[in-house]
Amino acid sequence: MNLLIAYATKSGTTKDAALMLAEHFAAHNITLADLGEETPRVEDFDAVVIGSYIRAGKIAKSATAFLKNNREAILARPFGLYICCNFADNALAYFKSNFDDSLWQSAASAMNFGGEMRIERQKGIEKLIMKAVLHFVRANNRDMDRERDIALPALIPENISRFADELKSRL
Repeated sequence: MNLLIAYATKSGTTKDAALMLAEHFAAHNITLADLGEETPRVEDFDAVVIGSYIRAGKIAKSATAFLKNNREAILARPFGLYICCNFADNALAYFKSNFDDSLWQSAASAMNFGGEMRIERQKGIEKLIMKAVLHFVRANNRDMDRERDIALPALIPENISRFADELKSRL
């Protein structure tokens, strides 16, 4: 089986998630495609996964364009959608606001893979904002009983594994 994992990444987290997902499909022919750099032909694949980061509540413009331009081809095969975001409580709202109902509800799986707050991957104003956010989190979110910082957001391997299982069940 030929599987396309197409993703839009800004700081590398969505790519990291795509690589982790690809490990679950080692027995298949996997193509990873950064939508910011290339536009793969959906028709060349038996199944498709599309992933994007969330910034200000929106998926990447390259992911939006890819979905719009390939909608019918995507719907004609097993597919999955994933987002990478730090705010798990908002994931459903992000799916509803970024994907039309017929698309995300038709997916074999649609899931939040989590996110990361890695300053070294940020640039410009986003790096300054991230530093301020991290400073605030660390200054105001201490576990007073244990005197340690609360864990920062991270990718969720369990969600990636569950997503892979759900997609495999449709293949």
